[in-house]
Amino acid sequence: MAEFPIPSRVVTTLTGYHIFIDNLIQPQTDSVVLSSDNSDAGSTPTHNFRAGNVVILRTSTGEYVEADDSNADAPSVPSVSAAETADSDWQSATITVTLDGGVSIVVTLAASDDTDAEVVTKLNVDFAANSFPAIADVSATLVRIRSFAGGATRTLHVTSDLATAYGAAGLADNGTDPDVRVTMEDAWLKDVNADAIDGPAKVTRRGHFDESELIVGGSAASSTGQHWVEAKAVLIRNGSKFG
Repeated sequence: MAEFPIPSRVVTTLTGYHIFIDNLIQPQTDSVVLSSDNSDAGSTPTHNFRAGNVVILRTSTGEYVEADDSNADAPSVPSVSAAETADSDWQSATITVTLDGGVSIVVTLAASDDTDAEVVTKLNVDFAANSFPAIADVSATLVRIRSFAGGATRTLHVTSDLATAYGAAGLADNGTDPDVRVTMEDAWLKDVNADAIDGPAKVTRRGHFDESELIVGGSAASSTGQHWVEAKAVLIRNGSKFG
């Protein structure tokens, strides 16, 4: 029987893109608009916005800004509002709040709790006493419960023995991630008159990245603390790896 050699695995680096280790994870590329507010403090000149910058969508303007920009979109938290305004039917009812499909707390309302404000006070007292990471308030005349933590992996489920409060099966919500990208090429953010301008950029939300080549706020991404931790988590959920 004839034997055929098994070819060795060939790994090549994406030509011209030093931010990638290899092309085993195909980048998901797109073109976006970078805000003229961006400034790459580690670049000379600073309006040369280097490849490897981690950027996040700023929905209010439709532009992408540095991951440490205070106006960048943040992870949204799951939020559940009651199906009705609290009334006398809510007296002595129980409300069960479950976070991320696991940890739960059961709050039993007092016999006198029959307004939104009283229900919110009772919920927050019990949340605090049990170090439960959620908060209640009144929004649009309804009791609203929100998780402290945001992001696409965060979930919130609220049920009650009073079916009209949150429905027979309860109500649920999940958080969302901001739109995080990595620039693949340098972008020039000044015009011929040296005025700051928005600039187009080729970006990706996925790849096998060389983490040492990534940038947040002009510095090595890995040195920028929570900004990079949160952005990296989103990139990983989008299929990225790091080395």
